[in-house]
Formats: sequence, C-alpha cells, structure tokens
Amino acid sequence: MNKCTPGPWEIDGPMTGPRCAKTYQIEGTFITGARYKDSPSASPVVCVIPETEESAVGDEQYRKGDAQLIAAAPDMYEALKYARRFMKKEDVDVEYIDKAIAKAEGTAQQEEKDE
Repeated sequence: MNKCTPGPWEIDGPMTGPRCAKTYQIEGTFITGARYKDSPSASPVVCVIPETEESAVGDEQYRKGDAQLIAAAPDMYEALKYARRFMKKEDVDVEYIDKAIAKAEGTAQQEEKDE
C-alpha cells in the first residue's frame, strides 16, 4: 500500500473568511519530526473541500457529508481489514470487500490488469 497521512483524520470547518468561506478541511495526525508547509507543528492537510462559484444552493450539505466520509476513511479501512480476517470465502461473498480493500491500497487497478 502507498503511504498515507496517519489517522485519525479530523474535520476543520466550515471555515469562514473571504478566501475560504464554507470550506471544509480534513487534517491528519501530526507526525513527530515531520515538517509541513507553513508550520513545523501544524497538522498535515489531507483534503480541502472548497465552496466554489459553481456550488449549488444545497451544496453545503454535500460538502459536509463528503468531509465526514473522507475523515472516516482511515477508521473504515482498518475496521474492514480487521473484519475481513474473520470471513471465509465459503461463508460470505468477500469479493466486494476484497475489492474495496484493494482500492484503498492502490492495488485494485493492478489486480484488474492481471485478470
């Protein structure tokens, strides 16, 4: 698996201000000794979900929902890997679960090419 920012990830937002109105930011866990763009002590930014000029009227609910789903990703990935250890192919159709894990690990496209 490719490396990613360690979880847990937290939501910061909606932010306010002229340049970041209603923007959600997902932040990861600070890694001791790591340096980030503007500050040696700031949490790394994983993702920014901005409000844009093209945003729909009800878009705020989608940006917030997207932020919540993205922030939960590390926890869901670990929970799915843990649960998968207890599943047997003959008991449960695990192909869907295996594909989701492969997608998170960046190996899904490689597995499709190999088939």
